[in-house]
Parts: sequence; structure tokens; C-alpha cells
Amino acid sequence: MKNSRKKSTANGGTGKDRRHNRNQKLNQWMLVRMQGAIDEYNANNGKVSIRQLVRAWQVPRSTLKLRIDGKVEGSGHMSGRKTIFDSATEDKLVSAIKELSQRGFALGMKEVRHLAYSYLFIYYENRAMGSLDSL
Repeated sequence: MKNSRKKSTANGGTGKDRRHNRNQKLNQWMLVRMQGAIDEYNANNGKVSIRQLVRAWQVPRSTLKLRIDGKVEGSGHMSGRKTIFDSATEDKLVSAIKELSQRGFALGMKEVRHLAYSYLFIYYENRAMGSLDSL
């Protein structure tokens, strides 16, 4: 019998199975090696090739290049997207959701997204006016 698992088109219409990278291992490099490679590149004023650094320090080429080009700051792991809120606003949103849940108003994903959108609207409105205290 043929495999009848449907393939997702949510990833740009390629039809690849969404679970194709389930066992993908990310961030397998060591922080000290990445920092060492960046330091060596800076010490030589960019005269050493990225390929040599990758071999010597055993770090991923694309990751090292992003840090050398300044597209990613620091030498740490950077998984996921950048957050929209600062940490204080995000903590307020989380505490509001937890309090609603404790009072018997359990929120589904749709309601949480709507609440986050409301917080986002207020956040940027207050940020434009210079006050973030009303969140």
C-alpha cells in the first residue's frame, strides 16, 4: 500500500513534508570555539579566510560568516526569531494570561494571539508617545 501521508504546502508550496527536519540537530558547535574564531578573524584584520577558520575552530561556515558580517551579534546561539516585545512587556503579557487562567478564563491559541496583538498595539502606541507604564 502506498504511503498516503499528505504533504504540507504551508512551507512555500514546495510540498515537502513538514516533519522532514524533526531529527535535525541544531547548535552543535561550542561557544568558545565560535568566540575564538571571531577573535582570530578580528586579530588578523580579516586577512585570514573564513574557510581556514572553519576548519581550525570546527564551527559552521554560515554561522561564522553571519557573525563576522555583523548580521548576528555576539558569539552565542541564536535559535528562533527575534521577539517583538521587550522582556518586561512579555512578562506582563504572560502574567495577564496566567491570571485569566487562574480566574477560570482559560484562553485558546486564538484568544492568546488576540490578546498579544492588543498588547502589541498598545506597546507601539505608548512607545511612540514615550510612555510604556500603562501596559
